[in-house]
Amino acid sequence: MADKRKTCKTFEELRPDWEELITSMSEEGAHKTEVIKELGITEYTHAKFMTENEEYARVFKEGDTLAEAFYHRTLRTNLGNRNFNNILLIFYFKARFGFNDQTPQAPKSGGRLLPDHVESGEIEEKYKQKGVIQ
Repeated sequence: MADKRKTCKTFEELRPDWEELITSMSEEGAHKTEVIKELGITEYTHAKFMTENEEYARVFKEGDTLAEAFYHRTLRTNLGNRNFNNILLIFYFKARFGFNDQTPQAPKSGGRLLPDHVESGEIEEKYKQKGVIQ
């Protein structure tokens, strides 16, 4: 059944305990979509508040940090717990915080894999100067 709560459209309509709510939910690791739902606003309204209200943006960004800290603490304190579902936490980290455990692969064309900050001509020039290649 759909939630019948009225969504607020202006910052003035936002519930008076919004700052405490964001902080407390974030300390428990709540995702921003959970917090936004509990505040009774839409994603669009949230984005509008983030650009138009510095205090709201500051509290919400601090909340993101608190939520991430919750998961880091959960992982750190359960490293030795054999019954802890670390696989679930790993996948949650990947999805939520954009973690990636893939290593870059060499191009299929047989070319070399270079770090992002190195231009291909740079390496050849360096080795030519050293007399390693002609």
